[in-house]
Amino acid sequence: AQSILEIDMLNRSEQMIALALELEGIQQAGLKEIQENDNAKINLMIRTIIIMVGLSIIICIVIMVKIGSIIVKPIVSMTESAQAIAKGDLTQPDIEIKTQDEIGLLAGVFNEMKMNLQRVIEGVQDNSEQLSTAAEQLSASTEQVSATTVDVTKQVSQTAELAQISASSANESARAMEETAQGVQRIAEASQQLQHVSIEANETASSGVKILKQAQSQMY
Repeated sequence: AQSILEIDMLNRSEQMIALALELEGIQQAGLKEIQENDNAKINLMIRTIIIMVGLSIIICIVIMVKIGSIIVKPIVSMTESAQAIAKGDLTQPDIEIKTQDEIGLLAGVFNEMKMNLQRVIEGVQDNSEQLSTAAEQLSASTEQVSATTVDVTKQVSQTAELAQISASSANESARAMEETAQGVQRIAEASQQLQHVSIEANETASSGVKILKQAQSQMY
């Protein structure tokens, strides 16, 4: 009976071992399945993360290109316009303003600067035309003044000649007047001498008359 019991216990032990081995196999299979499922999920998550990262990179590149075009394009346009304006071409179109940020503000200031420069150039051209007209008028006036100066010079020369002739005539007149004065002085002196002689003759005649009267009175 003890042998039978031992055999029974041995059989049960073998069954329990077999069951334990079976359970271990089932457990390992479950663990393997779980591990495979986890690996699949992990791989799926990795692939998802890689795809999301790739999409994020692509989106960032697109956004950077878009922002770059928004920022760089107006700057390139302003650079090209500035180079053309530096060469004297003011017919460049205005920079198109699509944003209200610093780039848009800069484009607006650039357009206003170009417009003011065009106005300044137009004002300079108008002033140049007016200056050219004034220069032509001044040239004509200068020619007239030059002709008038020639006439005045001729008149001054003629006046100088007439003055020289008048001076000569005045000198001759002064000489004639001096000679006339000398003649008048001589005449005055001769008149005084004649008057003196007349007085003396009169006195002599008066003395003679007195003598004759005395002689007559003595005779009668």
